[in-house]
Amino acid sequence: MTQYLGHKIITPVFQEPKAQTPARAEEFSYEYYRRILRIVKDNFTHYVVAAAPQAMQAHGKRLIMRHDVDVSLHRALDMACVERQAGVVATYMIIPNALLYSIEDDESVEILQEILSLGHEVGLHFDLSESERKAMVSIESVTDKIESACVQLELALGGTRVRSISFHRPTAEFLSGPLWVAGRVNAYAKEIFSAAYLSDSKGAWRSGEPVSALLSPGINVVQLLTHPIWWGDQNLSASERLEQYFRSETQGRPPEAVAHFDNLLTMAVPGVTRRGKTTISSEVANDTGKV
Repeated sequence: MTQYLGHKIITPVFQEPKAQTPARAEEFSYEYYRRILRIVKDNFTHYVVAAAPQAMQAHGKRLIMRHDVDVSLHRALDMACVERQAGVVATYMIIPNALLYSIEDDESVEILQEILSLGHEVGLHFDLSESERKAMVSIESVTDKIESACVQLELALGGTRVRSISFHRPTAEFLSGPLWVAGRVNAYAKEIFSAAYLSDSKGAWRSGEPVSALLSPGINVVQLLTHPIWWGDQNLSASERLEQYFRSETQGRPPEAVAHFDNLLTMAVPGVTRRGKTTISSEVANDTGKV
């Protein structure tokens, strides 16, 4: 198993990107992602979230790689394989009570353990309940729940300890919080969150395309957050990507099952409507500006 600190993995199977085209903020193909990974590998020492405290104390250009897996473990594994080929490791944040996948079924356990075997880290993506979100609860008030969720995830990982966490659609109370939560590194800690933050939230880069930012001489510490659901072999918009995923997951299912899946997908990805959907969900994302 690869160590989780200052990764410089060398593999012979990296697929070189094709002739480079101008970077675009709406580009979400694996070809473009490989370009990002090449920049990361050539210009930064990269870390998983669990090693972020060491990263913040190190010198030179440092990058913390993180993925929040809100929708699909299969898409997470696809991205993990792309990164392994590029010689880059990352943290995959998993929701134990996810709407669209279960960490307790055999296939999911196999996928999670495969991600670990590729040298990546698996962390907890903790999701507040709607009542907790509305009440603006503190991190301290849900620490026991976070610990329980970590234990649940650790069982799926075959006993591998969960060493880092992030929060799904964090409220303002959870941004720039403590470095350690339930004995795990918090990706939204003040020390980490104050670094340059590049996120593809809702299938769009909040700060514009990331290549220019990563190549900027003024950036020394970066947290790069991507969501595997937005990426694939072809470049698609967020609504097109959701439509593609919806069709692949519902093909051959009876109408009532399709409708149920559609409802779960809408709740799992609020704020983005799949291309073929005729009605817009009433679910509204808590848009903090950095999710």
